[in-house]
Amino acid sequence: MSPSDPLQSAKDLALRYIETQPRSRSEVERRLARAGVDPDVVEQAVADLERAGVIDDERLSQDWVESRSRAKKLGRVRLESELRRKGMNQEHIRAAVSGIDDQVELSAAIELARSRFIPVTDLTSQERAAQRRRLAGYLARRGYGWQIIEQVFAELFSKED
Repeated sequence: MSPSDPLQSAKDLALRYIETQPRSRSEVERRLARAGVDPDVVEQAVADLERAGVIDDERLSQDWVESRSRAKKLGRVRLESELRRKGMNQEHIRAAVSGIDDQVELSAAIELARSRFIPVTDLTSQERAAQRRRLAGYLARRGYGWQIIEQVFAELFSKED
């Protein structure tokens, strides 16, 4: 590596950054900008890495959604938010979350809720309402929309009412 070749230096820095985990185009651009790389060099380096297949936002979005929905049981809303934070464009986000099966998402939400919810039979109506609010908040923070949360409640609380 020659210090007189700013493009090669930028690519090397980007590759070291990507080495630890896959990164989006936007993340690599921000990292290079923070390192003081000239914006024209950043653009060229990132374009070269994309052509080489080292940076692939579409694949990264798909892999991210599949991994986080399975391992962390996150819902669509949270996954979309995480992808936006990674700098993904709306087209890649939509494509990635559209692959989530509705039944799989519901099953994951029910599984999460069951791990969190402990049925207690002698609760007052206020205590039951507070319990539901806490559970709804938990599921919402995990990225589940209200429609899924209502279905979870129907599953968990149908015997109570």
